[in-house]
Amino acid sequence: ARSVSAAAISPDGHVAMTFTTDDARSFYLWRGPFGRAAAKEATLTHIFSGSSGRQSTLGVFMFEAACSSSTLTFTTVGVGHFKHWVINFPQNSPITVSQKRGVYGKNPARNPLDWAWRKDDGSAWLVADNGQLYMVMNHSATASKQLASKPLACVEQLPGGRWIAG
Repeated sequence: ARSVSAAAISPDGHVAMTFTTDDARSFYLWRGPFGRAAAKEATLTHIFSGSSGRQSTLGVFMFEAACSSSTLTFTTVGVGHFKHWVINFPQNSPITVSQKRGVYGKNPARNPLDWAWRKDDGSAWLVADNGQLYMVMNHSATASKQLASKPLACVEQLPGGRWIAG
């Protein structure tokens, strides 16, 4: 049986991606009107699919500052991993997908749970079920801090530039 484990819509509202729980851990790209004004019975077009790897994907986080009509940049988190993805939609050429598995330092997370991009420098904050807050830069968790003895499930930027994790 296949079900969707994670989904996201491109910043321009024209492409959606879904990650599934089948044996191949498939992902699918769909073109359609996904914005606020989308009709209830809009036509979706399957444009690409592939395998995302061995572990389930539980969340997708768009890096809006690096997305355009021809490129999607995002990170996924899942069982035992985080990955950085770039999908290119070149004119008159096949779609290309690249993914790079993230690397932890001394305190690896079994299950990363949430991700928040920092728009100023392209780095990100990551929280996990081990109570750690990670700073991620260039596919590597470069620093971590134990914030709780229980899982941290969310991280988000507050108005004014401060951050909260819990």
